[in-house]
Amino acid sequence: AIEIAGGTLVVVGGGRYAVAADPDMDRVWVVELTTSRVKGKITLPAGSQPQRVIEDADGRVAVALRGTGQIAIVSPVSMSVLGISDVCPELRGLTLDAANQTLLAACAGGELVTIKNGAVQEITRPAPDLRDVVVTGGKRFVSTFRSAQLIELDAHGTPAKTITWPSVPLAPVEGKPTTFVPAVAW
Repeated sequence: AIEIAGGTLVVVGGGRYAVAADPDMDRVWVVELTTSRVKGKITLPAGSQPQRVIEDADGRVAVALRGTGQIAIVSPVSMSVLGISDVCPELRGLTLDAANQTLLAACAGGELVTIKNGAVQEITRPAPDLRDVVVTGGKRFVSTFRSAQLIELDAHGTPAKTITWPSVPLAPVEGKPTTFVPAVAW
């Protein structure tokens, strides 16, 4: 059984395929949705632990290999690995920046890596402990894991605005004031 976790399943090819990462078995499964049949599996290097999967601008699938700090580009059509690129030691999040035709990878070491055509183009370090990256409305955002922050980045990858979730007062415990302080976000 494949455990479906955040970002490990994506529908691609205009709704033709479902692609699911299987981190326990170091492979990616492809289901042809038009026939409701498993098309097959794409085997990745041992220890790669595929996680986040996204469709790139060319209809291929980029897969974050958390165990090796790499990104694999696979084709659900040819059922093959088209390339593997080194990114960072602790790869966590992955997204497509369609406007720039690049992939963005967030790393626990604080790196935000821009990848184009399988090659690293730029590395910025907007904050330590990055968890994920999102591009929406033409803006780039990264989240941090342990400090539970959302950071909007400027065009140079520098933090422009940081949203920190507020502490919330809770009912007193044994007569003492209690406050919930956010400490983890994903």
